[in-house]
Amino acid sequence: MQLSAIQTELTKIDISKAMENAVRVGVFYVDAIECISGYSIGAMGTHIEVPALFATLEEAIESNREISEQYLKDINDGERETGDEWEGAVMICRWDGVSEEMELCDQSGDVVHKEDWKSLSGIA
Repeated sequence: MQLSAIQTELTKIDISKAMENAVRVGVFYVDAIECISGYSIGAMGTHIEVPALFATLEEAIESNREISEQYLKDINDGERETGDEWEGAVMICRWDGVSEEMELCDQSGDVVHKEDWKSLSGIA
């Protein structure tokens, strides 16, 4: 299978077999925030910006937990206002790494939202 530049970058960022498999089958996990216009999943990358995708559910849950803990620490340190808590949700992401559209799904696999990957990632 010939990888796109984005798929190649994902496998450079995460060299695990789990990411290889996620890229191959086109199923990832994201830590998404619901916004007025839809959702935001963030971006990452060293050579090119790519969507912030996790290969496993466990990795996405851990990321969500870490961000939530950082928000609470920031509140306790006076760097955020009380009530400004992390509202991210772990979702399934279906994307072939080539097409423009990503599907965000709930934990049962039902599509909740479809959007251009650049817009979801905050790149565009």
